[in-house]
This record gives sequence, structure tokens and C-alpha cells, in this order.
Amino acid sequence: MEISRTGTGATHARTAVNPSLLEHELKLCAGAIALVVSGGAPRVWLVGMRAGRELVRQAITMGHAADLAVRARWWPDEEALDLVVEHYG
Repeated sequence: MEISRTGTGATHARTAVNPSLLEHELKLCAGAIALVVSGGAPRVWLVGMRAGRELVRQAITMGHAADLAVRARWWPDEEALDLVVEHYG
């Protein structure tokens, strides 16, 4: 279990992420990256991702490999996040 502190100073416990959830959300990231690389969209937002910090780490790595920026926007309660996939700049 991981203890997380929100921007408001509140502390809550976070349980381990389900591996199938992480795999599913990584597939969504791969699709978003492919869409931006292909020119089909200048930017893709993936909203409500729940696989946490491991998802962010792997998504950023995937984005860098495709020469794209992947940015995490955490929800206030840190229970979910949005990912933005776009070209640098």
C-alpha cells in the first residue's frame, strides 16, 4: 500500500494497481500515441486513467520513443489522472 499526499495536505492510502487495468490503459496510450504520430489528431486527452504512477512512467517512455510529449494531469484527489499526448512545443 502506498501513502499519497494531495495538494491540499490530505493523506490517503492507495492500493496496488490491477495488472489488467495497467495493461488496458497502456493500450489506450499506445493508440493515442499512434493517432498523434499519424497526424490524425494534434493532441489526444485520455481522461480518467486509474493505473497511477506506473502508467505515467511507462506512457512517458512510450511518448519519448515516438518523439511526443506525454503529460499527466492528476485529479485533485489523486485517485485518477488525465494524460495529454502531443508534439513537443
